Amino acid sequence: MRTRPTVALCAVVLAAVTLQACGDAETTTTTSPPTPESTIGATTVPTTTEPPVSTLVESVCTSGTIPFADRGTVARLGEATGDAEQIAAVRWASHPGCERVVIDLLTAGAAPASTVGETTVAILEGTGIVRVSLPRAVSNTGIADSLFEGELAKRAFVVRLADRSLAVDVHVATSVPVRARAFTVDAPARIVIDLAPSAAGGTTVATPPIVGSNVVVLAPLTGEVAYPIVVTGYARTFEANVLARLLSDGDLIDETFTTASDWLDAWGAFSLELPGGPSGPVSVFVGEDDAADGSPRGVSIDVMVP
Repeated sequence: MRTRPTVALCAVVLAAVTLQACGDAETTTTTSPPTPESTIGATTVPTTTEPPVSTLVESVCTSGTIPFADRGTVARLGEATGDAEQIAAVRWASHPGCERVVIDLLTAGAAPASTVGETTVAILEGTGIVRVSLPRAVSNTGIADSLFEGELAKRAFVVRLADRSLAVDVHVATSVPVRARAFTVDAPARIVIDLAPSAAGGTTVATPPIVGSNVVVLAPLTGEVAYPIVVTGYARTFEANVLARLLSDGDLIDETFTTASDWLDAWGAFSLELPGGPSGPVSVFVGEDDAADGSPRGVSIDVMVP
Protein backbone atom coordinates (compact mmCIF):
# COMPACT_ATOMS: atom_id res chain seq x y z
CA MET A 1 0.00 0.00 0.00
CA ARG A 2 1.47 3.36 -0.98
CA THR A 3 2.08 6.04 1.63
CA ARG A 4 -0.56 8.75 1.75
CA PRO A 5 0.52 12.29 2.64
CA THR A 6 -0.93 14.04 5.66
CA VAL A 7 -3.36 16.85 4.98
CA ALA A 8 -3.71 19.74 7.41
CA LEU A 9 -7.08 21.49 7.40
CA CYS A 10 -8.33 24.69 8.98
CA ALA A 11 -11.95 25.78 9.36
CA VAL A 12 -13.53 29.19 9.09
CA VAL A 13 -17.02 29.83 10.43
CA LEU A 14 -19.00 32.26 8.24
CA ALA A 15 -22.72 32.90 8.57
CA ALA A 16 -23.16 29.80 10.74
CA VAL A 17 -21.73 27.59 7.96
CA THR A 18 -18.45 25.75 8.57
CA LEU A 19 -16.22 25.76 5.48
CA GLN A 20 -12.73 24.55 4.82
CA ALA A 21 -10.59 27.45 3.68
CA CYS A 22 -7.21 25.87 3.42
CA GLY A 23 -5.44 22.55 3.04
CA ASP A 24 -2.07 21.05 2.31
CA ALA A 25 -0.81 18.15 0.21
CA GLU A 26 2.63 17.05 -0.78
CA THR A 27 2.14 15.53 -4.23
CA THR A 28 -0.48 14.77 -6.85
CA THR A 29 -0.69 11.22 -5.56
CA THR A 30 -2.60 12.36 -2.48
CA THR A 31 -5.88 10.64 -1.80
CA SER A 32 -7.05 13.27 0.70
CA PRO A 33 -9.44 16.06 -0.30
CA PRO A 34 -8.62 19.74 0.12
CA THR A 35 -12.25 20.34 1.10
CA PRO A 36 -14.71 18.57 3.37
CA GLU A 37 -16.95 15.83 2.04
CA SER A 38 -20.02 18.07 2.28
CA THR A 39 -18.76 20.28 -0.54
CA ILE A 40 -18.65 17.48 -3.12
CA GLY A 41 -22.34 16.75 -3.66
CA ALA A 42 -24.05 17.66 -6.92
CA THR A 43 -26.63 16.22 -9.25
CA THR A 44 -25.57 14.62 -12.51
CA VAL A 45 -27.40 17.08 -14.74
CA PRO A 46 -28.31 20.07 -12.56
CA THR A 47 -30.58 22.80 -13.83
CA THR A 48 -28.87 25.42 -11.71
CA THR A 49 -25.34 25.88 -10.44
CA GLU A 50 -24.37 26.12 -6.81
CA PRO A 51 -24.22 29.74 -5.60
CA PRO A 52 -21.01 31.14 -4.10
CA VAL A 53 -20.98 30.39 -0.38
CA SER A 54 -18.83 33.41 0.38
CA THR A 55 -16.69 35.74 -1.64
CA LEU A 56 -14.22 35.74 1.25
CA VAL A 57 -13.47 32.01 1.05
CA GLU A 58 -11.42 30.47 -1.75
CA SER A 59 -13.44 28.27 -4.11
CA VAL A 60 -13.69 24.65 -2.96
CA CYS A 61 -12.14 23.30 -6.17
CA THR A 62 -9.12 25.62 -6.24
CA SER A 63 -8.26 25.76 -2.52
CA GLY A 64 -5.40 23.86 -0.93
CA THR A 65 -2.04 23.03 -2.47
CA ILE A 66 -2.84 20.03 -4.68
CA PRO A 67 -1.34 21.23 -7.98
CA PHE A 68 -3.10 21.61 -11.31
CA ALA A 69 -1.74 20.37 -14.64
CA ASP A 70 -2.60 21.60 -18.13
CA ARG A 71 -1.21 18.61 -20.06
CA GLY A 72 -0.08 15.01 -19.66
CA THR A 73 -0.57 13.01 -16.47
CA VAL A 74 -2.57 14.94 -13.91
CA ALA A 75 -2.34 12.47 -10.99
CA ARG A 76 -1.77 8.86 -10.02
CA LEU A 77 -4.20 8.02 -7.26
CA GLY A 78 -5.59 5.32 -5.03
CA GLU A 79 -4.30 2.32 -3.15
CA ALA A 80 -2.62 -0.80 -4.56
CA THR A 81 -5.96 -2.53 -4.00
CA GLY A 82 -9.44 -1.24 -3.24
CA ASP A 83 -12.94 -2.59 -2.81
CA ALA A 84 -14.52 -0.47 -5.56
CA GLU A 85 -15.95 -2.57 -8.41
CA GLN A 86 -18.75 -0.46 -9.93
CA ILE A 87 -19.40 3.09 -11.10
CA ALA A 88 -22.53 4.42 -9.44
CA ALA A 89 -22.69 7.96 -10.83
CA VAL A 90 -20.74 10.73 -12.52
CA ARG A 91 -21.73 14.09 -11.02
CA TRP A 92 -20.91 17.71 -11.74
CA ALA A 93 -21.06 21.01 -9.86
CA SER A 94 -20.09 24.59 -10.62
CA HIS A 95 -18.22 26.74 -8.11
CA PRO A 96 -16.78 30.27 -8.39
CA GLY A 97 -14.00 30.11 -10.97
CA CYS A 98 -13.95 26.30 -11.26
CA GLU A 99 -15.99 23.15 -11.80
CA ARG A 100 -15.93 19.76 -10.11
CA VAL A 101 -16.66 16.28 -11.49
CA VAL A 102 -17.16 13.43 -9.01
CA ILE A 103 -17.18 9.69 -9.77
CA ASP A 104 -19.03 7.64 -7.11
CA LEU A 105 -17.99 4.00 -6.68
CA LEU A 106 -19.69 0.91 -5.28
CA THR A 107 -18.63 -2.55 -4.15
CA ALA A 108 -19.65 -5.69 -6.02
CA GLY A 109 -22.64 -5.92 -3.67
CA ALA A 110 -23.74 -2.37 -4.58
CA ALA A 111 -22.75 -0.90 -1.21
CA PRO A 112 -20.71 2.31 -1.11
CA ALA A 113 -17.06 1.39 -1.62
CA SER A 114 -14.49 2.33 1.00
CA THR A 115 -11.30 2.67 -1.05
CA VAL A 116 -10.27 3.28 -4.64
CA GLY A 117 -7.70 1.09 -6.36
CA GLU A 118 -4.91 2.46 -8.54
CA THR A 119 -6.25 5.18 -10.84
CA THR A 120 -4.64 7.51 -13.37
CA VAL A 121 -6.00 10.86 -14.49
CA ALA A 122 -4.53 12.39 -17.67
CA ILE A 123 -5.26 15.06 -20.24
CA LEU A 124 -5.31 13.43 -23.68
CA GLU A 125 -3.17 15.61 -25.94
CA GLY A 126 -5.10 17.67 -28.44
CA THR A 127 -8.50 16.08 -27.75
CA GLY A 128 -10.10 18.24 -25.08
CA ILE A 129 -10.58 15.11 -22.94
CA VAL A 130 -9.61 14.48 -19.32
CA ARG A 131 -9.46 10.68 -19.01
CA VAL A 132 -9.84 8.87 -15.69
CA SER A 133 -8.44 5.34 -16.14
CA LEU A 134 -10.09 3.24 -13.44
CA PRO A 135 -8.72 0.20 -11.58
CA ARG A 136 -9.17 -3.16 -13.31
CA ALA A 137 -11.45 -4.23 -10.47
CA VAL A 138 -13.98 -1.56 -11.47
CA SER A 139 -15.58 -3.55 -14.27
CA ASN A 140 -19.28 -2.57 -14.10
CA THR A 141 -21.13 0.70 -14.43
CA GLY A 142 -24.61 1.94 -13.72
CA ILE A 143 -24.20 4.95 -16.01
CA ALA A 144 -22.99 5.30 -19.60
CA ASP A 145 -22.80 9.08 -20.07
CA SER A 146 -23.77 12.43 -18.55
CA LEU A 147 -24.47 15.83 -20.07
CA PHE A 148 -23.25 18.78 -18.00
CA GLU A 149 -24.14 22.47 -18.05
CA GLY A 150 -20.65 23.74 -17.43
CA GLU A 151 -18.58 26.37 -19.14
CA LEU A 152 -15.59 24.02 -18.76
CA ALA A 153 -17.00 20.47 -18.46
CA LYS A 154 -19.48 19.64 -21.23
CA ARG A 155 -20.16 15.91 -20.90
CA ALA A 156 -18.72 12.61 -19.70
CA PHE A 157 -18.64 9.14 -21.26
CA VAL A 158 -17.98 5.84 -19.50
CA VAL A 159 -15.82 3.91 -21.98
CA ARG A 160 -14.82 0.26 -22.00
CA LEU A 161 -11.37 0.28 -23.54
CA ALA A 162 -9.84 -2.38 -25.77
CA ASP A 163 -8.24 -4.12 -22.76
CA ARG A 164 -11.74 -4.33 -21.14
CA SER A 165 -10.90 -1.81 -18.42
CA LEU A 166 -13.19 1.17 -17.82
CA ALA A 167 -12.38 4.85 -18.19
CA VAL A 168 -14.38 8.02 -17.72
CA ASP A 169 -13.73 10.61 -20.43
CA VAL A 170 -14.64 14.14 -19.38
CA HIS A 171 -15.02 16.32 -22.49
CA VAL A 172 -14.11 19.92 -21.78
CA ALA A 173 -14.84 23.14 -23.66
CA THR A 174 -12.48 23.62 -26.59
CA SER A 175 -12.51 27.41 -26.54
CA VAL A 176 -11.04 27.79 -23.04
CA PRO A 177 -7.62 26.43 -22.01
CA VAL A 178 -8.35 24.12 -19.05
CA ARG A 179 -6.16 22.80 -16.25
CA ALA A 180 -7.09 19.89 -13.99
CA ARG A 181 -6.22 18.26 -10.69
CA ALA A 182 -7.54 15.11 -9.03
CA PHE A 183 -7.73 13.33 -5.69
CA THR A 184 -9.70 10.53 -4.04
CA VAL A 185 -12.00 10.39 -1.04
CA ASP A 186 -12.35 7.27 1.11
CA ALA A 187 -15.46 5.82 2.79
CA PRO A 188 -17.39 6.34 0.61
CA ALA A 189 -14.91 6.01 -2.22
CA ARG A 190 -14.98 8.81 -4.76
CA ILE A 191 -12.70 10.23 -7.42
CA VAL A 192 -12.77 14.02 -7.66
CA ILE A 193 -11.58 16.00 -10.70
CA ASP A 194 -11.34 19.78 -10.43
CA LEU A 195 -11.26 21.91 -13.59
CA ALA A 196 -10.26 25.55 -13.84
CA PRO A 197 -9.22 27.94 -16.62
CA SER A 198 -5.50 27.65 -17.28
CA ALA A 199 -3.72 30.73 -15.97
CA ALA A 200 -0.72 29.76 -18.10
CA GLY A 201 -2.85 29.80 -21.25
CA GLY A 202 -2.63 26.07 -21.91
CA THR A 203 -3.33 24.38 -25.20
CA THR A 204 -6.75 24.91 -26.75
CA VAL A 205 -8.31 22.28 -28.99
CA ALA A 206 -8.79 23.46 -32.57
CA THR A 207 -11.07 20.56 -33.53
CA PRO A 208 -12.94 18.68 -30.78
CA PRO A 209 -14.01 15.01 -30.99
CA ILE A 210 -17.05 14.54 -33.22
CA VAL A 211 -20.02 13.43 -31.11
CA GLY A 212 -23.10 11.70 -32.50
CA SER A 213 -26.02 9.98 -30.81
CA ASN A 214 -24.39 6.56 -31.16
CA VAL A 215 -20.70 7.23 -31.89
CA VAL A 216 -17.86 9.50 -30.77
CA VAL A 217 -14.98 9.86 -33.26
CA LEU A 218 -11.58 10.83 -31.90
CA ALA A 219 -9.83 10.43 -35.27
CA PRO A 220 -9.85 11.42 -38.03
CA LEU A 221 -11.05 14.98 -37.53
CA THR A 222 -11.79 17.58 -40.15
CA GLY A 223 -8.61 18.58 -41.97
CA GLU A 224 -5.79 16.92 -43.84
CA VAL A 225 -5.15 13.18 -43.48
CA ALA A 226 -3.08 10.53 -45.24
CA TYR A 227 -3.69 6.88 -46.08
CA PRO A 228 -4.16 4.61 -44.31
CA ILE A 229 -6.88 6.55 -42.51
CA VAL A 230 -7.10 5.28 -38.94
CA VAL A 231 -10.56 5.69 -37.42
CA THR A 232 -10.78 5.57 -33.60
CA GLY A 233 -13.38 6.41 -31.01
CA TYR A 234 -16.16 4.77 -29.02
CA ALA A 235 -19.71 3.78 -29.86
CA ARG A 236 -23.01 2.40 -28.60
CA THR A 237 -24.16 0.79 -31.82
CA PHE A 238 -26.44 -2.26 -32.02
CA GLU A 239 -24.57 -5.38 -30.89
CA ALA A 240 -21.37 -3.25 -30.92
CA ASN A 241 -21.07 -3.39 -34.71
CA VAL A 242 -19.23 -0.34 -36.05
CA LEU A 243 -18.60 0.34 -39.72
CA ALA A 244 -16.53 2.94 -41.54
CA ARG A 245 -17.11 4.02 -45.14
CA LEU A 246 -14.90 6.08 -47.42
CA LEU A 247 -16.85 8.15 -49.95
CA SER A 248 -15.87 10.49 -52.74
CA ASP A 249 -18.55 12.74 -54.27
CA GLY A 250 -21.12 10.49 -52.60
CA ASP A 251 -19.75 7.31 -54.20
CA LEU A 252 -18.67 4.44 -51.96
CA ILE A 253 -14.92 3.81 -52.30
CA ASP A 254 -14.26 1.41 -49.42
CA GLU A 255 -15.99 -0.04 -46.37
CA THR A 256 -14.79 -1.90 -43.31
CA PHE A 257 -16.26 -2.89 -39.95
CA THR A 258 -15.30 -4.03 -36.47
CA THR A 259 -16.80 -4.86 -33.08
CA ALA A 260 -16.53 -2.30 -30.29
CA SER A 261 -15.58 -3.29 -26.73
CA ASP A 262 -19.11 -2.72 -25.36
CA TRP A 263 -22.54 -1.40 -26.24
CA LEU A 264 -24.89 -2.36 -23.42
CA ASP A 265 -23.40 -0.97 -20.19
CA ALA A 266 -20.84 1.51 -21.50
CA TRP A 267 -19.53 3.04 -24.69
CA GLY A 268 -17.19 0.62 -26.43
CA ALA A 269 -13.83 1.64 -27.84
CA PHE A 270 -13.09 0.73 -31.47
CA SER A 271 -10.36 1.14 -34.07
CA LEU A 272 -10.68 0.79 -37.86
CA GLU A 273 -8.44 1.40 -40.86
CA LEU A 274 -9.25 2.53 -44.40
CA PRO A 275 -6.13 1.53 -46.34
CA GLY A 276 -6.40 3.65 -49.48
CA GLY A 277 -8.47 5.65 -51.90
CA PRO A 278 -8.50 8.79 -54.04
CA SER A 279 -6.75 12.03 -53.19
CA GLY A 280 -8.57 15.30 -52.73
CA PRO A 281 -11.71 15.86 -50.66
CA VAL A 282 -13.29 12.66 -49.32
CA SER A 283 -15.78 11.84 -46.59
CA VAL A 284 -15.51 9.24 -43.83
CA PHE A 285 -18.76 7.89 -42.39
CA VAL A 286 -18.58 6.12 -39.01
CA GLY A 287 -21.54 4.40 -37.37
CA GLU A 288 -24.06 1.73 -38.35
CA ASP A 289 -26.96 0.97 -40.67
CA ASP A 290 -30.30 1.24 -38.91
CA ALA A 291 -31.75 -2.21 -38.29
CA ALA A 292 -35.27 -1.00 -39.14
CA ASP A 293 -34.82 0.71 -42.49
CA GLY A 294 -31.13 0.36 -43.34
CA SER A 295 -30.46 4.09 -43.19
CA PRO A 296 -27.01 5.13 -41.96
CA ARG A 297 -26.79 6.30 -38.33
CA GLY A 298 -23.59 7.94 -37.26
CA VAL A 299 -21.34 10.86 -38.15
CA SER A 300 -19.56 11.97 -41.33
CA ILE A 301 -16.18 13.70 -41.37
CA ASP A 302 -14.97 15.68 -44.38
CA VAL A 303 -11.21 15.35 -44.83
CA MET A 304 -8.60 16.23 -47.44
CA VAL A 305 -6.10 13.67 -48.73
CA PRO A 306 -3.07 15.38 -50.34
